[in-house]
Amino acid sequence: MTIKTKLFTPYSISAVLLIGFFALFARASNIPEERIIVVGKKPTYLSNHDGILPVTVIDGLGVGHSNTMADMLNAAPEVNYSGQGGLLQTISIRGLSRWRIQTLVEGVPIHSERRAGNAAEFIAPNLVANAYVLSGAASTQLGSGALGGGIDLRLAATSDTSLNVSYGSAQDYRSLQVLGGKEEGNGGVYWGANFRHANHGADSLNQTLFNGFEQSVGWFRYLSDQNIKDALVIVSKANNVGKASSDLPEQRQTLYPDNDHWLAKLDFEWMN
Repeated sequence: MTIKTKLFTPYSISAVLLIGFFALFARASNIPEERIIVVGKKPTYLSNHDGILPVTVIDGLGVGHSNTMADMLNAAPEVNYSGQGGLLQTISIRGLSRWRIQTLVEGVPIHSERRAGNAAEFIAPNLVANAYVLSGAASTQLGSGALGGGIDLRLAATSDTSLNVSYGSAQDYRSLQVLGGKEEGNGGVYWGANFRHANHGADSLNQTLFNGFEQSVGWFRYLSDQNIKDALVIVSKANNVGKASSDLPEQRQTLYPDNDHWLAKLDFEWMN
């Protein structure tokens, strides 16, 4: 007679596995939970566009020599030249330009888009640290002037004094720039100034384009974690600003004797 004995049955194996699972779960529940939270600061409007619109960041300090703001912004693949050249060169984002593009300087909207040129031409390109280019309809976030997208310029601020001198053979371009500042606590005082001059250029037939200009830009900024959070003043003055034209010089020449801008921003918090 043969006697067969089963040490484990399917039911006993399932019971052992179930008991082991609950034991591991009880042990894991006693381990302290660890969480890592990463907090980063970025322009407010970017938080409203995450996953909605593509944003291209242009490194103003890495683009290299740019005579005009349009030259620097053209580094973005979706930005193209539009209209006549020169300091007042306009741009387009995916075919839309002028009042269809909302331009901001440090978050301040510039509602001065006009036939003379783009809204940010009064800022020297070398004074810009980063330019954020939004392509696509952003009227909900940036206002009715952002049907074609938006551009936000961020000034280059440094706590070390720096001097930059540039020269370009094209138009005999000359530029002199000074940046400086001092950090104080969680804020600081920053400033910058830029002077540049360009003579009239020439086309492929060596004909004068009448696109010369002379421009001076200065700015001062105060940042703090006290009542006054951010105070910014920008002054820009330009004269003898020419604008290239497709018409013959005998038929049409465009010259703007003066092109002056003042921009101020004040962000404060008042608690009783």
